[in-house]
Amino acid sequence: MTDAMLIATANCSIGDKKKHLTGKQIADIFLHGKTKNNIEQYIVDTIREEALPQEIEAFAKIHNIPMKQISKVLYANL
Repeated sequence: MTDAMLIATANCSIGDKKKHLTGKQIADIFLHGKTKNNIEQYIVDTIREEALPQEIEAFAKIHNIPMKQISKVLYANL
């Protein structure tokens, strides 16, 4: 099992590779429960809209993040 799928989904529409986030950076967003800037918010929005549930669940398992915490972040500003 790998977190590469969610990382690819999250970064796929960001043209500037310098702005791509790593798995740890994405995990930190979910663990801290908030975004710090527009790129992080864009990543969260992209995950919410485009990631498959299996990608999110695998990512959560690999990074030991409760799904309740992931959902809290994904649906915080709706």
